[in-house]
Amino acid sequence: LITASGAELHYGRSLTRDRSWDRHIRYRWEPDGVVRALEGMPGLTRVREDGGPGTRIRFRVNPGSAPDLAAIQRHLRQAGLRVTCLLDRGAVLDVLPVRASPGLAIRFFCFKWNLPPERLLVAGDSGNDQDMLLGETLGVVVGNHAPELEALRGRERVYFAEAPHARGVLEGARHYDFFGSLRGPPPGEGGAGVSLQDGENGDEDGDDPKDEDDGR
Repeated sequence: LITASGAELHYGRSLTRDRSWDRHIRYRWEPDGVVRALEGMPGLTRVREDGGPGTRIRFRVNPGSAPDLAAIQRHLRQAGLRVTCLLDRGAVLDVLPVRASPGLAIRFFCFKWNLPPERLLVAGDSGNDQDMLLGETLGVVVGNHAPELEALRGRERVYFAEAPHARGVLEGARHYDFFGSLRGPPPGEGGAGVSLQDGENGDEDGDDPKDEDDGR
């Protein structure tokens, strides 16, 4: 189970947290610096979560007074902070470690357990799902999706369902014949996405997810 906008990865009925993913994404993560940089910015109100700043810092967004996402990202870079910013339906801003996102969590999971991503089905409904839908997986956008996902329409490995919510996920599974012959475009036609080894998202310090304790 991937939660907290891609900042947490859990296994099993007990939802045991993957400690190797935690260690991987905490590289150059400065939560206190993020809070200092964004608190007081017009249009942003911090959502305080249990346990204080973890690997996700969340803000409510007032679209009428908040800067756009590009301006927020530029402000954080100028403060020397390397982060991932995800905007959900124009109303919620999640700031994560630079190595964290739903898509990067999927790629980490596949790499760690030697699973082919082209045989995974992922579904989303809002902007923070975008990078997850852009990978080698079989993507489904449900009918009640946010407008920001319209930019993905027409991509080879992204199916837009008419039905909303769980019914849309099932419609997508039928489209790909996910429980049968598994129809889908050849790998590589959906966009390679971000590699775990690319630039600042990569394992510059030599960590290998397959060599780390899975936390179970």
